Amino acid sequence: MNNSDLVDRLVKNFEYVFLFEKKMAKLQKEVFSKHVTKSHIDVLIFLKTEGRSTMSQICEGIIISNPNLTPLIDKLVELQYVERSHDTNDRRIVTIDLTKSGKIFLEKEKSALDKNLKEIIKKFPPTKLETMKNILENVKIFVEME
Repeated sequence: MNNSDLVDRLVKNFEYVFLFEKKMAKLQKEVFSKHVTKSHIDVLIFLKTEGRSTMSQICEGIIISNPNLTPLIDKLVELQYVERSHDTNDRRIVTIDLTKSGKIFLEKEKSALDKNLKEIIKKFPPTKLETMKNILENVKIFVEME
């Protein structure tokens, strides 16, 4: 198989990435606490990864519009998982930061998800597990590429 054919096959198979994401979203919905949505979790994960961020940075990072982000942040503030503060030089700039409660909550949710993933994954034979490990390592490299 020449390089062009291989690239074409890889591109065609990328649709499975979206199907995988859909399956993961369904699993997350089953596992995560009922008082938050996947979008709330996306915000918390973004803040854990990136640290204190502006509303615009969060919007860009999780691909959501500002009007849709505001109620998510309002709910997370109400739950005391994040705190909202204004820039001292420009009060129009709002920054959001993960609180200690938010970090603890996120760890509990991740632990529950990991437990369920392990139950699903351990059903595969060792050869498939090795293949999946290699694929995910390559996906990680792809995601980290700029």
